Amino acid sequence: HFASAFIETMRWIWNMRITYPDVEIYPCDDDIGSAFRLVPYNPNVVSMHGFAAMEKLFFYARMTFGDCQSPSDFESIPRARSQVARHLWQQTDTIQQAAQHLPDITFAPPPSAETVASFVHANRDSLNQGVLDAHGNRLPPPYRHHVDDNMFAEVATFLTQAVAASILAIYWVVGFPHPRQPDAFSFAKLVTLYNHIRKLTGTMVNTRTMMLSLPDYKRAAIVDLLSDWISPTKEGYT
Repeated sequence: HFASAFIETMRWIWNMRITYPDVEIYPCDDDIGSAFRLVPYNPNVVSMHGFAAMEKLFFYARMTFGDCQSPSDFESIPRARSQVARHLWQQTDTIQQAAQHLPDITFAPPPSAETVASFVHANRDSLNQGVLDAHGNRLPPPYRHHVDDNMFAEVATFLTQAVAASILAIYWVVGFPHPRQPDAFSFAKLVTLYNHIRKLTGTMVNTRTMMLSLPDYKRAAIVDLLSDWISPTKEGYT
């Protein structure tokens, strides 16, 4: 499920461009706070997750980062969240319910008429028919997750609704913030300025050109690595 999240999100953007050929589309993402640590271990397996430090013995009572089974055990949470978020996206009171948790959402300046005219369009085919159902109603975003990274895309009209549904959904699944419950939504990682370009799981997504690219810092790192590797003074690697 995680492996197909990015490509399915790109497919959603493609279908959005079919329905909205001349409207700005905003790639969106957010992060599940604490992620694996939201899931408590069965008491019978806590003893399997001990470690020694500072001459003391400690045990993890919640899932750890690094265990081979953590991603698959965690998967039920993002899958449930996706389903709940899709439901909440269609409710009329979702923004009101999420009001106390919603951050200030801002948009980049809108594109000019010349820029809109240059938008790359998407072709409709048998598998990609846009984001409207048979009755002409908007479909909710799929809210696909790559482990704890939630990805979707929206137009300005529905973006606040989409963000509100995403926030409420994770709280409905694992609980609202509480002194004994860490906040399951990472507001610290949330970029609330929405633009047509956004980094999703390490890839720059541009909805105007419908292109993917590496971030500048990754491209520079690759160039440095290759430059060092092909250097005439390099004797080789072992």
